[in-house]
Amino acid sequence: MIEDQFSRQTQELDTRKTSLLEEREELDLLRKDLKKKKEEVETAMNTISSERDILNQMQSTTDMEITVLNNEKYRMKEECRT
Repeated sequence: MIEDQFSRQTQELDTRKTSLLEEREELDLLRKDLKKKKEEVETAMNTISSERDILNQMQSTTDMEITVLNNEKYRMKEECRT
């Protein structure tokens, strides 16, 4: 009877151990997946930041071109008046 109980407890312990190992593996996979997704988000954020910088530079260039064209337009209007 004690041997049966010991055997049952040993089997239960082995089952719990197996379950724990499976859960640990699943947790490791989830951690790896989370790390990969975090890296993907960081890469996307860096890309967005770079693209924002490019757009800001383009906007500055466009603003300068508008200013130059407006000045040229004004100058040409003044020339036509004289």
